[in-house]
Amino acid sequence: MFNLDLLGYGLLSISTFFIGLSLHADNKIDKALKFLLILHGIFFVCMFVPILPLPASNQGNGGTVALICWCLFFLPICVLSALHYKKLSMAELQLSQ
Repeated sequence: MFNLDLLGYGLLSISTFFIGLSLHADNKIDKALKFLLILHGIFFVCMFVPILPLPASNQGNGGTVALICWCLFFLPICVLSALHYKKLSMAELQLSQ
């Protein structure tokens, strides 16, 4: 079950990578959002961890540190996405008037 969960998170990461590539950055907020999305997409390599021949006796804190670093992306991406789409909706309102 863990492998299936990891596959889902890996696909989430690679989708944010491609969203970051397709985002048109017009200002600093959009550039920061694009950078964070692409950086978050790099975590897709975690999909391949179950197939790597890693020793089972290695019980270090690397996974915990990686998880904490990965979770630190969520708040800035949410805030920057909200600002990005607020700017887009304001532009649509101005065009419709």
